[in-house]
Amino acid sequence: MEHPSRVTFERIQADPTLPERDASVLAEFEAAPWLLPPRTKALKYTGVHQLDTLAELRSTPFGNVTKTITLLIFSAKYAAMTQNGVYSMVKFGGVRNYIVATWDPDDLQACADLNLPCADVTSFLPETMDKGPDAGAFGTHDFLVIAWHRPAVLAHLLKLGYAVLTTDSDIVYLLKPVWASYMAYLEQGEADAAFQSEGPVNTGNFVMLPTTASVAFATAWAALAPKMFKERLTDQTGLPHVDPALWMVCSDRSACQRDRAGIIHRNASGTQMLIRRFYPNQFNYWSDVCSLSRTEGFPKIDPCDWAGMNKCGLRPLASAMHQHVHLICLPAVMFLHPICANYEMKVRAFKHQEFWFVDDESESIVAHGSYVFRTAGVKVLTFALCYAACTQNNTMSHVTVCHPLQWRVNTTEVMLYSCPEYGMALFHERRVYNKTLQATTS
Repeated sequence: MEHPSRVTFERIQADPTLPERDASVLAEFEAAPWLLPPRTKALKYTGVHQLDTLAELRSTPFGNVTKTITLLIFSAKYAAMTQNGVYSMVKFGGVRNYIVATWDPDDLQACADLNLPCADVTSFLPETMDKGPDAGAFGTHDFLVIAWHRPAVLAHLLKLGYAVLTTDSDIVYLLKPVWASYMAYLEQGEADAAFQSEGPVNTGNFVMLPTTASVAFATAWAALAPKMFKERLTDQTGLPHVDPALWMVCSDRSACQRDRAGIIHRNASGTQMLIRRFYPNQFNYWSDVCSLSRTEGFPKIDPCDWAGMNKCGLRPLASAMHQHVHLICLPAVMFLHPICANYEMKVRAFKHQEFWFVDDESESIVAHGSYVFRTAGVKVLTFALCYAACTQNNTMSHVTVCHPLQWRVNTTEVMLYSCPEYGMALFHERRVYNKTLQATTS
């Protein structure tokens, strides 16, 4: 699908008030609001940064859950990555209920300049940020502060009755319905939450229902922050320290159903949360949590690789000493989250897989930087295209703004619309059998 189109974008350039008068234009840029005039009044959430108010404005019902919300985090330094994540999440994953958490005044301004629904979550930071020379770098004080704000925001939203999907910005989504897949997966396993597996879980992308047990778990998790700071542990590495009486972990449907029956039998439904895990989506291709970041030798992922489409089979996965042969028949790839990597490696991994959907290498939007008067004395901002760095110069934030890559490379998204069928991910359960064979040499 060509939307958002360059043709409509050029119409907006000629008349920046167009989105305010034409709802179809606004809808066309739902996956890329940064291509609209900065802080356009056409968006209902423009200027709304208080978390509770913004969540109420953006939440949507799903099934029996009256309020669902998706929470991202934002740093202007990684704006292109965020745009790739939002673009794919909205356009391919069907997510419409997202809000973006910011904790720094400059980042809040940059987020607003991108026309994202930005919430100021400064009050949820467990400690004051020191903003040192390496502030925010892995392992620093500010990195831990940022990491531990998420359980606090999560607990707050759960208490308000929201089902919450939290997602890192360094994630790309493929053409699978994200909320439908998660909710079906939870229902099938009678679980309160769903996380990706990783010692015991990865906190980069998960869903939690607003059950009494979930609230108790999230509250206890957030309360660990002061102690975990002393031990230099993040929200993810600190999660296993939550009182084990408050949670259980399961994976396949039958095990989850047995665990739920046990929780009910112990009359612990209100105090013990059940987390259902799923394998990292790239395990269909390489059974190593860090493998996606290793572009060399990693096979191309097929966006049409649906579980249940005769995709099971033995695939050799080489290691240094042995060759592991796994019977692979896992859920379809819904999202990809490269870990064990820095920012540049993550971008390289997405580009290697051809799942980088924003153009950060050529065309960009650069505004004139001044206002011009139109009819009736109304000030409107005019735009001009340039062929240079992907930077928006018309605002104080100078935040990165990128076009869809398909405007320059029109085959970029074709593979996502060429699958023989479409359906939910996660819900189709399969097992993984591990065998270790002596490695062969040639």
